[in-house]
Amino acid sequence: MLGWVDNRPLSDLLPDKEAKALAKAFGYRTVQDLLEHYPRTWSHHGTGVNLDTVNEGDIVTCVGEIVWGTHELYLQRQK
Repeated sequence: MLGWVDNRPLSDLLPDKEAKALAKAFGYRTVQDLLEHYPRTWSHHGTGVNLDTVNEGDIVTCVGEIVWGTHELYLQRQK
């Protein structure tokens, strides 16, 4: 990665709970481990994803456009 390496423990930068979760889930213990995390798969913008192929636990990002909505203002009552 351009000759730059960061071998600090994740626990130096993240709360202990998050650092332990990354170690348990992915085996990541250093900042370098996290920086070298690359997606296993991806789709190109505009091609769509067949949701029938998504497995439980997969992370899917949905992008959409809001085409209609309402705006309501609620005022607090004065006592």
